[in-house]
Amino acid sequence: MCTVLLVTSVVGALALHTASSLPLEAGTGLRTTAIADTAASARHLRKAGTARTTEDHRDQAVDTVLKTMTGALRTGNEKSFLSVVDPRVPALQTRQRSVFRTLHSLGADNLLLERRRGMSRSAGSSQPTGTTVVGVRMSYRLTSWDTQPVTADLAMAFTPGTGGSWLLRATTGDGTAWKMGTDQYLEPWLLGGLQIVRRGHVLLVGDADRSEDNADLADDLEDAALTVRKIWQEQTWNGKVVAFAVRDEKFLDAWFDGQVSTSEDTDPDAPATFDAQVQTISSDWGREIGMPRMAIAPYLLGQRDDGLRRLLRHEIAHVALFRTGWGPVPTWLEEGAAEFTGWGAEAGGGVAPTAALGQRGLPESQWKALRSRKWRPTLVADSGQFYAGSGEKVGTAYASAWLTCLYIADRYGPARLRALYRATATYPGDRSAAEAEQIALRSVLNTDRAGLRSQVGAFAYELRKGFD
Repeated sequence: MCTVLLVTSVVGALALHTASSLPLEAGTGLRTTAIADTAASARHLRKAGTARTTEDHRDQAVDTVLKTMTGALRTGNEKSFLSVVDPRVPALQTRQRSVFRTLHSLGADNLLLERRRGMSRSAGSSQPTGTTVVGVRMSYRLTSWDTQPVTADLAMAFTPGTGGSWLLRATTGDGTAWKMGTDQYLEPWLLGGLQIVRRGHVLLVGDADRSEDNADLADDLEDAALTVRKIWQEQTWNGKVVAFAVRDEKFLDAWFDGQVSTSEDTDPDAPATFDAQVQTISSDWGREIGMPRMAIAPYLLGQRDDGLRRLLRHEIAHVALFRTGWGPVPTWLEEGAAEFTGWGAEAGGGVAPTAALGQRGLPESQWKALRSRKWRPTLVADSGQFYAGSGEKVGTAYASAWLTCLYIADRYGPARLRALYRATATYPGDRSAAEAEQIALRSVLNTDRAGLRSQVGAFAYELRKGFD
């Protein structure tokens, strides 16, 4: 509104100044033109003002809807929550009832839904006239799970109701593909049909029709969290894990960027896919590190084997280390430390390299290459390069990172591996990963990249000989 007033006053001042300063000689027609221009400007301003008034009314009405939803979620008033959902869409009412029950059961502190100013557009011809897609920011803190509030950007559509009111018409969870600004669709709260499963250190969100699998996965996550806590005793981690195991395709695409695994059997020459992912949910509008969340590939539901448990330990290691600092941790160290947590690290602080290699294995090409004393690990520091390429290429990067961290823990002790990680994580965030790596290797291990690669090559060669 301030912007409109400013433009109005400036345009009006310019029009008046032009009209009063024009020559008044008869026959020139200049004064008539000026008056006509002023009238046209006035009509334009009235039209703009009308549009602005309409938008202001819509925004105020949407704010009222969001305020009603927020109040209902805080007090557990399902009837009030559904009163602002368009009754002409029964499926939406059903879904939003499920959404309400999920959100309310989470036990979130200070949950708030707010309209993001300047983030709106028409919903298109598929929706009733006037329906508008609005960016909505959801802020909350999961009680007993999050150590600070987080924010999630959502997209919701609102449509005119009766008597000047507006109603919720659709959300990103209703099969739409709306994106508003930084909307990452990383949290499943608007999907509906969800189940919340709690354990002592785990909050799992899964599809309600997989309740038995959800319970089993929650048990495995709990065991893994307790094990990881003994290995990574980080003060910045509260020992808790929030994980998602849902099958919605858009949700999975947002998390895995089209690279989610669908089975254990993958073509090594095809682009790499991933079984799980850890990402952060922003906190305080991006000014803090945020809180980590884990997403798990749906095909893993129903599996209960040693491989899954080790995978969960790997991912929970990322959760444990996520808030260590803003520093540029080299990706080989980030993934190698997590792989070490899954394969090689023992809860009592010991390291078992030979047993770990037998359990984990290596890509075939790497296994053959280890027969030579010339083999050296490929320590990929850049995340874009680390995760890109074929399954064979990415698998080799993971294995090199793992062998390197396994060597560091075996040669120097797990405490020195933790110190190396912290040294890079707490390095200035505006510096490069290569610089952080160089400084950390020298200060913690008294070596450099070339020396470390040579040492790991010799270690891996001797380790490999035990399987001949």
